[in-house]
Amino acid sequence: MLVPAMLALLQCATNECEQNQLVSSVAGIAQRNFNPEQTLLISSTGEDHVDLLLGCIGAMSKWTVRVVRPDIAPEETNHEDQNTIGSYVILARDLEALEEQRQELADRMAWRNQARFLVVVTGRVDDPAMLALNIVQEMWNSARVLQVVVLVQNQLYTWFPYQQSSTSKEIVRLDEHSTLFPDKTLSSRHGCELTVGTTPVKAHVMESGNNSFWGLEIEYLRLLQRALNFTVTYKTPAPGSSHDRHIKLVTDLHVGLVDVILGDFPLHQFIAQYADPTIPYLDSNLKWFVPCARPASRTQSVLRLFSTSVWTALGGVMLLATLCTWLLGRRVRHPPSLWSVLHDVWALALGVSVPQLPRDSRLRALFAFLVWYFLAISTVFQTLFTSVLVDPGLNKQISTYEELQHSGLKYCTHPDIELLIKASGLYLEDIKLQKDKTLNHTECIRRVLLGDDMATVTFSYLTEYFALAELGTRSKICSLDEDIFQLRYTMYVTKGSSLLDKFNMVISHMLEAGVMQRLWLDVKESVRKIGLREASEEETYFILSLSHLQLVFYMLVIGNAASFVVFLVECLIRS
Repeated sequence: MLVPAMLALLQCATNECEQNQLVSSVAGIAQRNFNPEQTLLISSTGEDHVDLLLGCIGAMSKWTVRVVRPDIAPEETNHEDQNTIGSYVILARDLEALEEQRQELADRMAWRNQARFLVVVTGRVDDPAMLALNIVQEMWNSARVLQVVVLVQNQLYTWFPYQQSSTSKEIVRLDEHSTLFPDKTLSSRHGCELTVGTTPVKAHVMESGNNSFWGLEIEYLRLLQRALNFTVTYKTPAPGSSHDRHIKLVTDLHVGLVDVILGDFPLHQFIAQYADPTIPYLDSNLKWFVPCARPASRTQSVLRLFSTSVWTALGGVMLLATLCTWLLGRRVRHPPSLWSVLHDVWALALGVSVPQLPRDSRLRALFAFLVWYFLAISTVFQTLFTSVLVDPGLNKQISTYEELQHSGLKYCTHPDIELLIKASGLYLEDIKLQKDKTLNHTECIRRVLLGDDMATVTFSYLTEYFALAELGTRSKICSLDEDIFQLRYTMYVTKGSSLLDKFNMVISHMLEAGVMQRLWLDVKESVRKIGLREASEEETYFILSLSHLQLVFYMLVIGNAASFVVFLVECLIRS
């Protein structure tokens, strides 16, 4: 009986010694590697050394410590509390228990994968290195945790997933007093694979078959790929509406099924709760697009050559000149009639000769003054008149929301965009335009670009895309001066991903170099070439045809008709 009792006491002393050694090692690692200004979270199954560890860490009085284990009621947390967690100590028996604890922390909103993790295996294992490798791979595959160290039987292990492919699956043993959490975000990914989630969006992401894509954002991703040396595997887009697919992609990113998501994702506070956005690299304005002003009537353009006051002044000068000439002519031997004087003044205005020159010196002075006056007016008029024949100009362009309200146009839009319109406040609540619900988005934009009776509210890049892809033309696009609001598009990566800083660095350099503008021009040219017809280049010369002289012929016909009527009247009077 004495021997078993002594063996039992020896076993207890050994276990207690191992516990003290383990706790001392964990406390030492925490003191050297964890930020005391951030919360330290300790996760336990309740069957390990957490009480002893808490006593040891509490004696240091350096951290705000939070404990999560089954026998403690869960605390109410939010995203702000979650972001204060800087380090974790997870005490787990094996890999399965670790995964259960990770899921519990995620459910309690107490999981922050950009923190530093120390996983302490409390059970006995045969192959510590293999278990450590399985743990770091599980932490990486399930939650993209990069800064993780595994303590198994007083041995420390970690890995470097962005090293060369031949070594990225190898575990590395560490010394307790070395740097346990070095910078693992290397500038080159050495061809490591990233899973990208996306969904087809006009102009930004377009399918090209075999689960491959092209478009503005895809081209941007390819530049990042070449700069950081990683390979891309696209996750097959989920079925459903555009809204449902975007929600599914955010969910996949949050749970670690993909590394990056892109494809019309705006910089938004709601998405940022579950993923980290990169620097925005693309802007687009939601605005009203209206028909462009049509060419004005040449007859109306001629009348608009001078303002109403100028035309009135010209008429007044002619009447005053007629009256003065008639009064001065009454003093000569053969005074002219009022109608003949009016005829002479009209001849001067048109720049033609008069039947008889004045003989009185005063009439000659007035005549000379009128000749020079009408010559100046005629020179200005003929110059403007010639330009009107060539290009009569445009009617007034709708440029404000008030003008649109009173334009009598109909409007159409996409249902998803209409949700954004309703969320834009009071801006569109009092819209007076009749809505056309029979047109889809493509037909709607086509009607706006080619017709003159429809308006639409959409994003500027979509209008440019449809003008090229559906019409194959660089036709002019007209919109209101004011924007409803602006969206800034970005990529999202997993919360705490090491990709974020490297992506932001490369994106900022590309923005400074104007790469996005160049890519957008290239994409538009590619879209134009596969459009319904090749775009016709704008003509740099003008062909003057008989159609541009219609106004001249109208005036000639009116003049000949009036002359014929006068001739008939004279014949009737003389007969």
